[in-house]
Amino acid sequence: MRKLLALLLLAATLSIVPTPKPSVALAGNRPNVVIIMSDDQRWDKITPQYTPNIWALAHQTGSTYFTNSFVTNPLCCPSRTTVLSGKYSHTTGVWMNDGPYGGFSAFDDKHTIAVDFQNQGYRTAMVGKYLNGYHAGKMKYVPPGWTKWFADNTGAYYNWGVTTNNHLLHFGDRPKDYSTRVLKDEAVDFVTKNTAPFFLYFSLNAPHGPAIPDPRDVGRFKNETDFIFQQDRGWSSSMLESAYGVDRAVGQLLEVLPPNTIVLYMSDNGYMWHEQESNRGTMSGKVWPYNASIRVPMIFSSLNGSISPVAGVDDIVSNVDLRTTLLHAAGLVPLTSQEGINWMSPNYTPRDYLLIEHYQKDWNATYCGIRTVDYMYARFHNTDDTYPEELFAENPVSGVDEATNLVSTNTVLRDTMFAQAQKECDPAPPGYTWP
Repeated sequence: MRKLLALLLLAATLSIVPTPKPSVALAGNRPNVVIIMSDDQRWDKITPQYTPNIWALAHQTGSTYFTNSFVTNPLCCPSRTTVLSGKYSHTTGVWMNDGPYGGFSAFDDKHTIAVDFQNQGYRTAMVGKYLNGYHAGKMKYVPPGWTKWFADNTGAYYNWGVTTNNHLLHFGDRPKDYSTRVLKDEAVDFVTKNTAPFFLYFSLNAPHGPAIPDPRDVGRFKNETDFIFQQDRGWSSSMLESAYGVDRAVGQLLEVLPPNTIVLYMSDNGYMWHEQESNRGTMSGKVWPYNASIRVPMIFSSLNGSISPVAGVDDIVSNVDLRTTLLHAAGLVPLTSQEGINWMSPNYTPRDYLLIEHYQKDWNATYCGIRTVDYMYARFHNTDDTYPEELFAENPVSGVDEATNLVSTNTVLRDTMFAQAQKECDPAPPGYTWP
């Protein structure tokens, strides 16, 4: 009888359902946290052919590859400022890459995700592009919160300067000076020389124009349809080929990251490759509120599968969410105010819409708008423009359906989204006025 009872107890023990994996880190087992940020990379060019390592990261166990990920202001400096601060441009005051309303000099860097991590026991590193207007290789200033500082010139591939914690450096035009290679080596060096926990912000220049590829990748995608930048040296440079170097760097960094690491991969904004945008015609570049500009790749990956967001793969997520989300994933909290949504919260509720906003001096691309899964609404500052308001249906499958302006035909939706934009875009961009 005792033997039978023992066997029954053993069977009951073996049949216990495993405890679900936690959505946040447990105290005493803090994960490392790594943000990898590319520059001007399109959301739809993360493929097995163009970016095999990033694609594999997105689809491995422990990863969430978000399908509705957007930036709130599709331009380098404002977007990166939002990542660091967890705040919208209308709060940071960083609307542009330079001038009185943008750039490094406009950013109050005393309260950032790096300061939060460092003040709560993490070693921190910024490797790569910081903010436009920070003159790496000339400036000696190191912002608060960074244990390791290795900042390079914005948009640099060759002949570029670096500011470190202690030195000013310069790299030339040899293959080994290619910026993606150097930055990868610095990131790997930080990871391999530091014990947990650490926070790494690995911020790359590629594939930003002029999008010069690593010499190993020149011509790799010569037969592919691609946005091409012409160069003074007599060759064309490819965003796809430049991004392939980013993918190689990501693969090499992943090889040395400890299993107890959270990786967040994204781009600072998208990029239009001659998309047809209603009556505006074909367009290239960024800053506009259109899908190819504001939509970005975004991957949350727990390398050992131990931490997962509550946010669903199809929810609207944004760069403004990263400060609070990554800190909470590590079992920490933002030490000052922020404006994002915490994807890890048990009380998480998906947002219905996201504010999009931009200021552009001397252009018509100053706007306040709203993006939902299915629609994009934008009201532009220059009401004398031919298209002062735009309302587009967004195809959730292809991501591109911005052909017919619905402002005059769907007035109920227009009025709803106008009211949402007026409420959220506060304060409005400089000089912007509401009726």
